[in-house]
Amino acid sequence: MKPFFVLLLCSCFLFFGFQTDSGDSCNIRALKIKCKPMLSPYTYDSSQIMHIRYFREEKRREFEVPLFVDQKYRIVFTSTSLQQPINVEVYKKDFTHEKRELLFSSTSDKGNIFSFEPARGTKIFVDYIIPASKDSSNTTEGCVAFLLGYQ
Repeated sequence: MKPFFVLLLCSCFLFFGFQTDSGDSCNIRALKIKCKPMLSPYTYDSSQIMHIRYFREEKRREFEVPLFVDQKYRIVFTSTSLQQPINVEVYKKDFTHEKRELLFSSTSDKGNIFSFEPARGTKIFVDYIIPASKDSSNTTEGCVAFLLGYQ
């Protein structure tokens, strides 16, 4: 009976000891509700939430978005939960291609919510450029919401 309690105690320690809390800044539902009106008149299709952590050096995170040929799309990004602004860039090819074409960059937009309408029937790659942390003693976190609508 004693080994059972020791095993149970160790299991609880492992379970609760390794859980992370992303805090209120990554309220996924609130981020989606904030962005959905910007998709209008497009119909909401899908979303992706990426958790962002700032480090001492700049980082780049990329993901692919496949699009159908016969559809028009609008993409909405929000970085309102981040303490430091990030740059969102959209390309036709992934980062391994030397001569890839920049389709959109959020550096020209003011604010934390951006929208973009890609050309029909192409695959796009979304890059989040995460700047180096301003506070090297503390690692800050947040998340970026990506919503996709079609017409």
